[in-house]
Amino acid sequence: QAIAIDSTDWRFYIRRQDVFYALSEFGDALTDLLKARELNPDLDISINIAYCYSMLEKYREADLIYKQIYDEKDFRLLNNYGLIRHKLGFSKEGEELIRKSLKLAPKNSYAYRNLAIIAIDNKDLTNACIYLKKAQELQFFTKYGAEVDNLILEYCK
Repeated sequence: QAIAIDSTDWRFYIRRQDVFYALSEFGDALTDLLKARELNPDLDISINIAYCYSMLEKYREADLIYKQIYDEKDFRLLNNYGLIRHKLGFSKEGEELIRKSLKLAPKNSYAYRNLAIIAIDNKDLTNACIYLKKAQELQFFTKYGAEVDNLILEYCK
């Protein structure tokens, strides 16, 4: 017997997007987030929507949302928004936002990963390796997987 789904219940879409998110299916996660917001406009999920846009490389869409919800006390927002600003061609501003994030959460390994991405894109491998090793030291692998280790193998000879 099939499981009945109430397509008018925003909680269903939030729960399902959690699964899509965990599977890195960001297009499907975004669809469910937008449906959940349609059903419940009071949901505070803008940062999740912006993150999905960024993972889909829809940087302008993410940028518009981050501008609307900007909060200088939210280290995750500052970190993610910093990488978006870099991807849109504003590397200095992006780096400044990530550094602000690190002032709020100095052990955020993902922020060091993002600084490394900016440095790699700007052909500054010396600083990229410093940031990558700091991310590694802060146990990036445990939370996010082997990306930093792989970048070290590729760029830090």
